[in-house]
Amino acid sequence: MGELELFEDRAESNRLPVKRGWLERSAAISLTVVALVPVFVVVLQRAGRNYLPVQDQAVIDLRVRDVFTFSANTPLVGAYDRFGWCHLGPAMYYLVAPFAWIFSDPAWATLVGFALLQGVAVAWTARLAWKTGGLRWTVIWLSILSLSYVATGPWILQEVWNPHVAFPFFVLFLLQCLLVARGDRRRLLGLAFVGSFLVQTHVGYLVLVAILSLWALVHLVLHTRRLKSGPDRRSWIPPVVTLVVMWFPPLVLDPILHFPGNVVNLVNFYLRTGSQTPIIGLSAGLGYLATEFKWLPPWLGGSDPINPMTTLSSPNSLLWLLVPAALMAGCWLIQRRRGASEYHLIAGMLTLLLVASAISLVFVRGNPHPYIFYWRITAGCATVVLALILLVDSFDVTRGHLAYNGWIALMTVALIASTTNFATDVASANGPISPIGPLTASLLSQMQTKGQPDGPAIVRFLGSSFGGVQAGIVDQLSREGKPIYVDPALGFQFGYGRTATPRQVKWILYVTEESQLYSTVSTLPGARVIGVTHPLNAAAQRELVSLQRQLAATLMAQDESDYISYLSSPLVAFELNNFQNVPMSALVRLAHLNTVVQEHSCLCSVIEFPANRAPAQSLLERVQ
Repeated sequence: MGELELFEDRAESNRLPVKRGWLERSAAISLTVVALVPVFVVVLQRAGRNYLPVQDQAVIDLRVRDVFTFSANTPLVGAYDRFGWCHLGPAMYYLVAPFAWIFSDPAWATLVGFALLQGVAVAWTARLAWKTGGLRWTVIWLSILSLSYVATGPWILQEVWNPHVAFPFFVLFLLQCLLVARGDRRRLLGLAFVGSFLVQTHVGYLVLVAILSLWALVHLVLHTRRLKSGPDRRSWIPPVVTLVVMWFPPLVLDPILHFPGNVVNLVNFYLRTGSQTPIIGLSAGLGYLATEFKWLPPWLGGSDPINPMTTLSSPNSLLWLLVPAALMAGCWLIQRRRGASEYHLIAGMLTLLLVASAISLVFVRGNPHPYIFYWRITAGCATVVLALILLVDSFDVTRGHLAYNGWIALMTVALIASTTNFATDVASANGPISPIGPLTASLLSQMQTKGQPDGPAIVRFLGSSFGGVQAGIVDQLSREGKPIYVDPALGFQFGYGRTATPRQVKWILYVTEESQLYSTVSTLPGARVIGVTHPLNAAAQRELVSLQRQLAATLMAQDESDYISYLSSPLVAFELNNFQNVPMSALVRLAHLNTVVQEHSCLCSVIEFPANRAPAQSLLERVQ
């Protein structure tokens, strides 16, 4: 296969008959439409259909609306992280905000906007592949995209989340790197934009984007020198301007307005050597990469080993890394034999992709949730698909590219089959249906009935905020124009213009997602329950609350308040069976009631205190 067949610029090549060119173009458009079907499904299902976002989706929905406020709430950095910093930039907010604004910022517009943004990445990849490699190249890159989606699940399109929206842009970035390394200066602007978008949206792409961008730029410079052509300075102006515009808010404005700035906080977190958030390490990091090279990897429908109790990823045997090692050895051997520049570029990019992936995985901090390194799916899929393209082509030179064309046909079938399967899953999921969403809506309805809050209020969470009820309440009340605030420590998450101290508000609203907190906090002086949801009947609910209050009082009397948190657990009988004055019969009955509550999500509540009568933190710590 010659270089013009791998990188065929359709604007400069008119060798094909008109009829064949039309057929190729029609086929490429059809395959692009097929790849976009999951996005179309989301648009058809969710457009105009209101829902109440919770968890991170609620915070992102809130921050998208903040874009056009031109106030202290306008996002200058990206989505917040649980470790107290934000991802590097606000690009995803700025790109979705105009679409949401057109429809007056309903929650569904944010969700659909995020799905459409992923669709832009798919269409852009298809268009760029067509312009540079014709139908074959379109099939290859769309196959990498569609197969990668197989390993994620339908929620990647049905939930508003920064790891999700960044996912398809990484495939586009790899294609842009390859083209820039080939000497195509026209792709510098796209490389600057997409690379910045990836890094700003999720910091996990930082090492990958930095290493691969540097590789592409070095090859571009070397290509220019080989041609003995002077540097075209004008071609560098658009990408440089793009970089300045995209990085001015997080690197200049944010440190000035919120000293020392988010970047400093993020750097401090990753340079920390303490044991609270250790790095994954060499063995585990390589094991996570090995998952993508099993005999049946996740992107071909295989399983990704995830602990069902912790929802954390588990590493695979390092022996699977022999697969990419063999593929890379074969690519480099063929490159030496053939001497074709496209072989050298693809082999070089894939080798660096694997190295950068390994480095990124080794230095991941915190628990290894799968979403932290979604990009490893694309890294594995792209490595196998592109390497096999080179290997099949190199052994088929004398046969009229029969095997190569057969491989392209197989990729076409894989594209259609994987997209069909994924689109079916997306359609079946039918939106971000979370049991916490309806519960949060019920709490808001009860608060509205009671006319609360009737003045400025701080919304706090007690205990776990995993269900995201607090975020859902803040988002919805803010959408309604209520004077809702959070504590200054959460300014990085909800917006610095949305913070207040107790002296500045009338009410403090405590949001709980654990039943024992409702039972204990609602008894404190000044407490008023303005919203509560539970799956029990009235008698069982009174019994649950009574048992938890009695047992909490017993534990506090024995100076064992650390065990109060177990009062909402189905395992309470096991955890507290050795304490004095704690009847086993009461524990067994409470365990049964807790099981019923947990099966129906949570006993959630909103408890209101006058700001001047809010309980002391020391007291709250005792009952949590």
